[in-house]
Amino acid sequence: MFPKAVTLAAAILQLFFLPVASNDFLPSGLTVWFWQASIVVGNWLYIEGGETWNASNTATWNTQTFAIDISQSWTTSTVNVVSHNKTGDKNLSVRRPTLWYSPQNNIVYCYGGEPYYRKDGVSVWGFTPDGHGGAEWTEQFQKGDSSSFTNFTRPAGSLSAASPTTAYNLGGYTNSYTDPDLPFIYGYTPAVTGMATFDYSSETWKNQTTDGAFAILGEGQYIPIFGKQGVLIFIGGDAPTSQTYSLGASLVPMSTVTVYDIASQRFYKQTAGGQVPQSRAMFCSVAVGAADNTSYEIYIFGGQTGSTPSSSLYTDLSTVYILTLPAFTWLPVTNATSRFRAAHHCSVIGQRQMLSIGGFTGTFPPQPDNLPNGLGVFDLTDLKWGPSYDSNAAPYERPNLVQDYYNGNPRYPNTWADPALASIFTVAATSPKSGTGASPQKRHNTGAIAGGVVGGLAALALFAALAFWLLRRRKQRADGVLGGRKSRYTMPGFSRSGSKKVQPLYEPAVQQSPVEADGRETQPA
Repeated sequence: MFPKAVTLAAAILQLFFLPVASNDFLPSGLTVWFWQASIVVGNWLYIEGGETWNASNTATWNTQTFAIDISQSWTTSTVNVVSHNKTGDKNLSVRRPTLWYSPQNNIVYCYGGEPYYRKDGVSVWGFTPDGHGGAEWTEQFQKGDSSSFTNFTRPAGSLSAASPTTAYNLGGYTNSYTDPDLPFIYGYTPAVTGMATFDYSSETWKNQTTDGAFAILGEGQYIPIFGKQGVLIFIGGDAPTSQTYSLGASLVPMSTVTVYDIASQRFYKQTAGGQVPQSRAMFCSVAVGAADNTSYEIYIFGGQTGSTPSSSLYTDLSTVYILTLPAFTWLPVTNATSRFRAAHHCSVIGQRQMLSIGGFTGTFPPQPDNLPNGLGVFDLTDLKWGPSYDSNAAPYERPNLVQDYYNGNPRYPNTWADPALASIFTVAATSPKSGTGASPQKRHNTGAIAGGVVGGLAALALFAALAFWLLRRRKQRADGVLGGRKSRYTMPGFSRSGSKKVQPLYEPAVQQSPVEADGRETQPA
């Protein structure tokens, strides 16, 4: 009996050293939480990066990786979040990083974003999901590695998307924080051209030229059902005509959709119709498809234009819009939220729900977020906001709003901008997939468990004090999950003086030739 008790005691001790879930994972006094990124791997949603502001207008940056179990149902006010401290390189604390997951290597990569610390070296970090929400980050690549292209850099504000085999990162901007090799000049944030790609199998990086085109703070999505290998869709954000970047100065019309065909490695532009949303940057997006491949939908929410929103613009930014493909048509969802947000991130969780994470809500000093923990849940089929996540929700079906459109309108645009797009977006509908429900839970031998519990009662008593001490220590750290230092930034789009007059987020003071994604200077097109 004694060896069984020791075994059970060891298992109990191991459990106490796993990351502990808590529903008060954000510091007290929080007003807003933004610039984070998120990714779903298996039954876990991981949240990384970003910063918080409190009522004293003090900003601190996140020094933990958060994880939420999506195999269980929860509400935004009661959700248990696993918090894992990041150790090692300070460059892991960044605003708006890009997260990719490689199924070939079982690694979550963190690339890009703007570090809160200025430090030598450009690195890519990663961790292997452990099934418990933990995240042990280790350095994966450094500038100058044989796997990197020449003058590898790490842009911020880029448009990213990922297929099952490759990650893509379009445009963005750089400065001396993203790349210490650049000169430290206040406001110097040259825009980046080119698209960096990372092949999961070979673990190699490449840079594809984009003919001098710039793209900043928009959104990208991988759409698997079109083209021979899928396509990437890029929408919104800024597209400055030179490397000089100022938020909102050159917003991309939401009617202009950039299509990248993976098989041919070619970029196209296609005009989208319908009720086109206001141009914007710093919004969020997710993509989901009908089971029978009849359509694929991109949902967007929030954003900022670089100017104080009027009443109509406020409503537009608070509205969820759907870009349905292959029709290339925008459809608005009529139930706008009570308050728009920007610099947030969204992920599809479970079968059919979108989780909006964080974001600031458009005033300075920042007003308290009206969502518990800054989280909002949107049902992508019922088109309704709510506080609850349902792990047993039915699979996604395109909403009646989309179905009604296709019932009365053509499946494709009236005009293709390039004849090649017609063949890329021609796809035959298939039968709905079956067996899409949640995986069955593991079954346990209750008799063996009962015997083990009896044999381990003594061990439980021995470790009760240890458990109490560990939990109390974690609780005492609850208000210290963030860096605790003032940010060197003002609220995006606002001055630190407290005026509500919107200012550009970045105002480059020095202009030089455009910079490619590999750091090379190029001549304007």
